[in-house]
Amino acid sequence: MSAPADAVLAAVEAVGGQPLPDGVAAMAAHAAARFGPAAASVLFYGSCLRARTTEGILDFYVLVDGYRAAYGRFGLAAANAILPPNVFYLEAPLGERMLRAKVAVMTVAAFARAVAPGAFMPTVWARFCQPAVVAWARGPDEAREARALLARAVVTAAVHAVPLAPAGASAQALWTALFAATYRAELRAEGGGRAADVVAAWPGFYAAVTAPAIVGVGEADAASRARARRAWALRRVLGKVLNALRLVKALYTFEGGVDYVLWKIERHTGRRPAISPWQRRHPLLALPCVAWRLYRQGVLR
Repeated sequence: MSAPADAVLAAVEAVGGQPLPDGVAAMAAHAAARFGPAAASVLFYGSCLRARTTEGILDFYVLVDGYRAAYGRFGLAAANAILPPNVFYLEAPLGERMLRAKVAVMTVAAFARAVAPGAFMPTVWARFCQPAVVAWARGPDEAREARALLARAVVTAAVHAVPLAPAGASAQALWTALFAATYRAELRAEGGGRAADVVAAWPGFYAAVTAPAIVGVGEADAASRARARRAWALRRVLGKVLNALRLVKALYTFEGGVDYVLWKIERHTGRRPAISPWQRRHPLLALPCVAWRLYRQGVLR
């Protein structure tokens, strides 16, 4: 491994070396157990990691060896392969309170492709270029592989960030520009300052990884910036379509899927959409009308 790659990996490992909030490791093990011997590692990321809390819903990615091995059922395995990831909702008691988690599932191989330098869509590399932790692993080899994949996500994302920021931009400006672009490529309901808030939560991490991650990239010229603008325009279209399809799948992947989607909208906007009993019984038929209403109200952009 080169010195720049070592520096990125060291920053990833430094985040992983910090104590986890109480209950996260146990919840990660609980998530892994759902998929039996096929579970290779569990990544913890997102808002609860940034806030160092277990309040709200914990975000996990479970990396598995194969979908059929993880599920033992063709339907779920096929859905995961065609439109990854599958997403599940888990609960487990911790003392007198209940921990809740959103668990996404991908194979190790699919995750590796999704954070590789040639990965076009930002769904995975934009999430895992942010600080993340290997909260559970089947063994030391799987833990090392997971950390290496997290470091690869950082490098891939940094390369995509360079054409978005002005020449000589600070690490904070570079990553803020990237996250703002990735949010626009999803059905996000956050306000315009969300990207800056994400970077501000871990300033030391982004300062440490930026220079080694973009070694050899060089300054972006006018042609590369124009190519980047065209690529992000396409990502915005494809990303919203894929996000809508994943939301539909989430309605049926786990029990309480409708309430999860409503909770997610409420968490990001402070507004909980009202749905009728008929819409709750027929979420797939109701979704287009509900989504259009939310769009007209400015809740979804």
